Amino acid sequence: MRLQLLQIWRAFHSSYWFLPSLMAVLSVVAAFGALLVDRHLIPPFETPPFWLVAPGPDAARAVLATIAGSMITVAGVAFSIVIVALTVASSQFGPRLLSPFLQDTGNQVTLGTFVSVFLYCLIVLLHLPATGSGDPLPHLSVLLAVISAVISLGVLIFFFDHISASLQAGAVVLESRQELERVLKDQYPEERPQGTVGDWPDFEEPASPVVARRNGYVSRIDEMGLVGLAQKFDLRLRMEVPVGTFVLKGQPLASVSPAERASEEICHRAQAYWVVVRLREQSEDLALAVDRLAEMAVRALSPGINDPYTACASIDRLVAVFAQVIARPEPVTTLHDENNAPRLLRRLLSFEPLLARAFDPIRRYGSDDPQVVAQLLEGTRRLRQLAERDELRGHLDDLIAVLRQTAESNFDLERDRRTALGETSLSEQQIVKPTASSAEA
Repeated sequence: MRLQLLQIWRAFHSSYWFLPSLMAVLSVVAAFGALLVDRHLIPPFETPPFWLVAPGPDAARAVLATIAGSMITVAGVAFSIVIVALTVASSQFGPRLLSPFLQDTGNQVTLGTFVSVFLYCLIVLLHLPATGSGDPLPHLSVLLAVISAVISLGVLIFFFDHISASLQAGAVVLESRQELERVLKDQYPEERPQGTVGDWPDFEEPASPVVARRNGYVSRIDEMGLVGLAQKFDLRLRMEVPVGTFVLKGQPLASVSPAERASEEICHRAQAYWVVVRLREQSEDLALAVDRLAEMAVRALSPGINDPYTACASIDRLVAVFAQVIARPEPVTTLHDENNAPRLLRRLLSFEPLLARAFDPIRRYGSDDPQVVAQLLEGTRRLRQLAERDELRGHLDDLIAVLRQTAESNFDLERDRRTALGETSLSEQQIVKPTASSAEA
């Protein structure tokens, strides 16, 4: 249930209707609340004070109509700007990077503010007294409408600044890196959970399968829930597919052993600990988070964009994330219960395919740019210096060898080859040599 609620909340948070709708409902409640206070708690004024914005029903009606009309117009303009921003982000950075834009709370609050002020003014406008009726004017409600309009102007200014800043390549790269770091904590936590590293040598066969309920991508797995289920019925589970895999309906997600105790009801209950989504962009797996940063670099290197500086920025962020992977303990493959009994054999994306997934596409598409190859080679060398485990060093050495081979085979000019290999001296890179005229001067 917790995993399902989390997935539902993510779906709401990634939509442009939930938060604006919630704000619209609150504005309706605020409008009726202000009218109730005006009607029952505030006595009518014999002489309206100077701070009242509308001394009569006609003036109040004009003010509220002006605010309501302007708010719904600005809401349409803001929504059009958001659609344009999503189009630009999809074409320039990739469709898989739309999720951070859809989850942007600033854009959602902006749209919700304009719609909320419009509904508030509309409700108060319907409750204004007729001219000459002698009924008291809802002064507080009208005043709150004017204050809301002033606040909306501030929100509009914030929206223009926010949308222009969020479309900058550096901001998108940074946002993708933060998303990657968040997903990274699930597989590479800073503190190792209770368990062991290595394969499960004594998994009993035969085993009962836990199958997928529908076609889609495995987005999340409640591993601790599976450990608790296995402990309750004295079972052992082995994952058959890692997070991010596309599975077919009826395909085994896990195997439960021993088979004689793994009833159909238990396997059916175990299905609830897997979240399978229809769209790849809805998943929260580590491979997708890496693909987003790598795709930014690949698209930046395309002939239509031709932006190697964004590609280099993506490489820097990827190197920073892999530095965290190297610094953290090796992920646990077998999770234990409270009694230190092995319960769940995990299927994880190991370091080598993760490294290849991040850097190989950039290497292929940037093989004709010495600056990109040099950035890849320099970042891999720095990771090699940070690595302490021999296994990680071996993978990084293999990548360094491939990058050196790419630089030596793809660049005919000696200058480009030396730049790609990082063999340009410091004096050639950073120090401007004086000319003869400047030396004489």
